[in-house]
Amino acid sequence: MASAFPIQVTHFRDLERWDVKYFTWRIVSKYPLVPLSEIVYEHNEQIRPSEYPDQIFKILGVNNTDGIFHAYDALGKKIKQPYKKVNAGDFAYNPYRINVGSIGLVPDEHGDGYISPAYVIFGVDKTEILPEILLFILKSGFFNGALRAATAGSVRMNLTYQLLQTLKVPIPTIDVQRRIVAYWRKTQNEMNYSIEITNNVKDQITKRFINDLGLKLPKTNTHSKILSVKWNDFDRWSVSYNQIVRSMINLVRGRYLVVNLGSILDLIQYGTSAKANVISKGLPILRINNIKDGRIDFTELKHISLKEHSVENILLNRGEILIIRTSGSRNLVGTCAVFNESVRYTFASYLIRMRISGDKAYPNYVAYYINSPIGRQQVDSLSRQIMQNNINSQELKSLRIPLPPLRIQQEMMKRVEEGLEEVRERQTVSEQKHSDAKREIEKMILGLRPVEGI
Repeated sequence: MASAFPIQVTHFRDLERWDVKYFTWRIVSKYPLVPLSEIVYEHNEQIRPSEYPDQIFKILGVNNTDGIFHAYDALGKKIKQPYKKVNAGDFAYNPYRINVGSIGLVPDEHGDGYISPAYVIFGVDKTEILPEILLFILKSGFFNGALRAATAGSVRMNLTYQLLQTLKVPIPTIDVQRRIVAYWRKTQNEMNYSIEITNNVKDQITKRFINDLGLKLPKTNTHSKILSVKWNDFDRWSVSYNQIVRSMINLVRGRYLVVNLGSILDLIQYGTSAKANVISKGLPILRINNIKDGRIDFTELKHISLKEHSVENILLNRGEILIIRTSGSRNLVGTCAVFNESVRYTFASYLIRMRISGDKAYPNYVAYYINSPIGRQQVDSLSRQIMQNNINSQELKSLRIPLPPLRIQQEMMKRVEEGLEEVRERQTVSEQKHSDAKREIEKMILGLRPVEGI
């Protein structure tokens, strides 16, 4: 699929740049390799939202899981820097993180959005290559190898648009591309069906957990555009806060005493802002991307180098909870996971750690409750948007939590964990099928597997 040879002869006239690694990495394809400069065109139109102070702007972001996502809305007068306009069908990528898949295709529903000028925006000639095919190529393993070779030698990986244009990609015929897209959509539909079943199982686990507390799942409400509240009933100067608060379930109607989260904490602490490295030097550090779906993901780790006397105060202990305090995505703020490792790790400044009083609460119970719909309601009411979405330690301490006896907390979580184990088994099977399909599609794009009969 791609190769790197120890010795390779290249004519001087074929040198586009003086870079050994760039020329020793080659994508092997039965289809022609075409420079991206021939099929893409840059979009660099910028506006100054501050010139439209009362207009609401939809601000988008890009990550390596969701691609393009709706980060937040903001009034023009709150946005000080220029922003780029994007259209449906555009590509947007982070030039410093495209190597980890931080690229997306703008869907129709976000075609009226704006994005930071730090991102590169470009369109594609659809008569030559279908956008879905190009997105797959740009996120593929074989292209990632070429990408790393092209950016080798720089202090920090930076794929500028000018450099992107020099890279070559395989282009099958349009008929072959359509067949590949059809196959990909079929596998996506199968995976989406599997995800739906898995989510239903997770919903049942959550419903049982909340019912065990003597409570009911909160309803999903669409808030009115008009809010009428007496001045003396305002606890906080925020429309969204007061809307959410007035739709919350009454926790005291449950079976157990309700307490502030702060009353069961021995410690709450922000992480370190020390600069991380990618060369595995020093302590491994957990960051926002390591908190996923209520668990800690130990892939894509970075490290930090600190003097030993500075380390002790920020070493994580088994049973501590890590919670995301700030993010461009409101859905991530306040999500958390329990650290259950015995080895030395630390945590970054966008996270907060909470140490639970062991005689009062079970960490797994507290974390699952915060991640539950009841916990999310409270977090959403408290989190603030100042360009990024935030929640601070004092606000976290004010969260209200039902507190069954410790034994009952542990029994509840045993049932939860048994259910989640089934979920994880389903997810593993689904992810393996998805991974197999991606490998097959890479082969099809490279011409190494026939598309007939798929």
